[in-house]
Amino acid sequence: MLRTLHQKLSSPERRKPSPSETKRRQTQKQTTARLNREKIDLQRQAKLRLQTSRQEQIAKTKEEVMLAQNRAIHERLERAAVAREAKLKSVAKKAENEARKVNEVQFINEMTEQDRTAQLHKKLEDGEKRRLVFIGSIREKAEKQNERVEARRLREEDRERQLREAMQKRHEEAERRKAEALEEQRRKLDEMVIEASAKVSERRTEMEKEREAKLALQRERAERAEQERRSWSAEEEAAEKARFAEEVTRSAEEMQIREKQMKKRARKVKARIASLSDPQETLSASSQGKSILFPTLLAVCTGNSRTSTIVAEEISPDLLTAYLRARSERDESLTQAKRFPSIYWESALAFF
Repeated sequence: MLRTLHQKLSSPERRKPSPSETKRRQTQKQTTARLNREKIDLQRQAKLRLQTSRQEQIAKTKEEVMLAQNRAIHERLERAAVAREAKLKSVAKKAENEARKVNEVQFINEMTEQDRTAQLHKKLEDGEKRRLVFIGSIREKAEKQNERVEARRLREEDRERQLREAMQKRHEEAERRKAEALEEQRRKLDEMVIEASAKVSERRTEMEKEREAKLALQRERAERAEQERRSWSAEEEAAEKARFAEEVTRSAEEMQIREKQMKKRARKVKARIASLSDPQETLSASSQGKSILFPTLLAVCTGNSRTSTIVAEEISPDLLTAYLRARSERDESLTQAKRFPSIYWESALAFF
């Protein structure tokens, strides 16, 4: 291997060329390069000439095509102008015919409209006449109706006035009876108060007498005890004093209890008098009495003319009706459900 490498390195081809050889080679390369450049320039010029001739041919062809198109367009425009003139003439003629037809139709429509307007005016005049006649009849009927309504209103007002007067009289009578009853109750309560006061005074006198008797008895016992004290021992004397003090205390407590009971009774009587003098409580008691009495009367009188006649002598049926209507509006059916159930309310209203 080393031998082969030596042969390659020592080969005559690897020797350095001489300057003349180098110059010759360089000159030859430049000549070859110049010839190649000239050849390439000739080829480029030939190619440019070919492209120029082609472009001229294309431009000439385009110009010929453009001229042909312009001639065709000009001819087409001329034909279109001729056709347009002919079309305009035909359209003008047709429009003239249509205008003449329109004028004829318009004239016919005007005549028809005039005829229709005349008929409409005639119908309107006839309708106005009928309307005036109808309005006159309606006004006459309305006046008669107003007269009847006014007469009915006057009768209703008169009846309501009479009813109010009757109700006012009944109310005044009821108030008078209520005042008399209240006065009677007050008188009885005054008598009860006077009687209670007399009893209290009498009882107080009796209690004073009893207390004086007890005190006298106690003094007598004390005197006897004083007389016998000398013979008593100290223990017996203490026991006697304790018993005497206990009796005195018990007597005082009994008197206090009796005084408290009498005062309590007096307060109750005064409270009863004050409650009777309170109008609100009196009204409440009256309402409670109505809620008990009126349902019973309604249950007894509904559907029974004889009983209703007897009850009407004492209580007005209007009061029962007003009471039932008021309870119906407030739906107070629980208070009187047992005496007069709500299913009979409508029949009761119809009956009364």
